[in-house]
Amino acid sequence: MLDILELLSLSNRELWLSQIAAGVGCLKKEIFRMMIVLEERQFISRAADDRYVLTDDLSVLGSDRSMHNRIAEVAMLVLAEMSEQVCLSCHLSVLGGDALFVVAQADATKG
Repeated sequence: MLDILELLSLSNRELWLSQIAAGVGCLKKEIFRMMIVLEERQFISRAADDRYVLTDDLSVLGSDRSMHNRIAEVAMLVLAEMSEQVCLSCHLSVLGGDALFVVAQADATKG
């Protein structure tokens, strides 16, 4: 199952079952049950054309224990202070692959 999740996380597009099977080196019938379980647990979703994609649920699963969460805790005081000084919302973001993830945010106070 982890091979399937890893393959989908590295793919920049939705994949058919046959592509997933080839990508993890298994037969379609060998991974079919795993795909059903992953879909039921909402770690993957299936499009109307039967291609699969990774959902955000897996990232949420470990987010409370992540390094990003600890960095956000430390940064919140600085972000709040900066937001107050510039009267704008401030964000702390980290780069993950090709995406930028906001890990902390301090909203501007009105005044």
